[in-house]
Amino acid sequence: MHIVVLGGGISGITTATLLQARGHRTTLLTSSTPHQQHGADYLRFASLYPAASVIPHTVHVKNEARHTRWSQQLFDVFCGRPGWGVRIQRHAELFETPPPRPDYLDALRRLTLLPEDGRGRPGLPQRGKASGLYGWLFDMTFVEAPTYMRKLYALYNELGGCVQRQHLTRDRCSEWPGDLWVNCLGYAAPHLFEDKAPATYRHGHLLHVRPPASGTTWRKASPIASYNYEPASHVYPAPGSTPGGIYFYPRQSVWVVGGTKHPANEHGAYTAPLREPTVRVHGVVIPKAMWDLNAALISSMTGADIRSLPVRVVSGLRYVRDPDGKGVRLSWEDTGGRPVVHNYGHGGAGVTLSWSAALHVARTIEAKSKSPTLRCLSHPIAGTLCNASQKLLEEAPASE
Repeated sequence: MHIVVLGGGISGITTATLLQARGHRTTLLTSSTPHQQHGADYLRFASLYPAASVIPHTVHVKNEARHTRWSQQLFDVFCGRPGWGVRIQRHAELFETPPPRPDYLDALRRLTLLPEDGRGRPGLPQRGKASGLYGWLFDMTFVEAPTYMRKLYALYNELGGCVQRQHLTRDRCSEWPGDLWVNCLGYAAPHLFEDKAPATYRHGHLLHVRPPASGTTWRKASPIASYNYEPASHVYPAPGSTPGGIYFYPRQSVWVVGGTKHPANEHGAYTAPLREPTVRVHGVVIPKAMWDLNAALISSMTGADIRSLPVRVVSGLRYVRDPDGKGVRLSWEDTGGRPVVHNYGHGGAGVTLSWSAALHVARTIEAKSKSPTLRCLSHPIAGTLCNASQKLLEEAPASE
């Protein structure tokens, strides 16, 4: 059986690579690859510089804990391998008011819960006027996205995968090859396949900060390397008056600082005004709290003030499928001709869910098509990936 994966973003290349490693014949059909399509300032859905953590806190998906476990264990195949840009670091999710307990919490590694009375813990970043600090610390898988994407495409080619460039439109779908299609088209998916689920779009800003040339005086007392931080709702309100979150994810050559999730249309135009007060950073208007609060928290961790360092502002869009419903679309559809397996709608969690969603696709295809006995490719990474994925599938309840 010839499987054609539609879409060359993080979901598409990950799915194609896993299927190829498990012995399937695949072709990746894409109009362009993310690391070649445009410059870093172009407004786009597939960011070259996402936060790229393995925490599903920005997306709705069934069984978050399973997705978190699967993602972590399959990313482990690449962690520590030279040149892949995959590592594990100590991370904190911090809140100024008691948060609800997320479903994925029990799947996190080396989890440490902060005291329920809001006293926090010495060394953690905290807004000066915050009345309390809640949340948890854990070991997070972190991906240097541009580096990782290039390596993943190279691996897919090594495994015999075929990448074909084609502009994908509904009127040309009869030209697509394959016995089965895997739809990883992201925001473009509803334009090519029927989908009644509602879609929303979120405009996001990232600050790319160049670390001090002389090196950073990282506070030895800091127990973490990165954070997600949700202040009180009056400090940084998101649309609808719910609290908005900010974050700090240091990379090897740049610090990624966020963030905004502002309502927009699919062309990037705001559908509501930015919350006041705002500040202009290199000509781009962003919420003042995002700028000032991140600066204070990062300074407490590193001793550096990002407002005095070289910085650029990058904008992008997130397509969020059915935000108040089922969210991510992971399903088999029998169209009467070629069957389609859908794998899209990951919002801002494309990297987060890339491997777990790909494994769900592989299990669905192999169950529905009654594929022959699994044949792992004789490649050092592919063999490890195949065996790790098979172990996870054998451990998973058949009903899930």
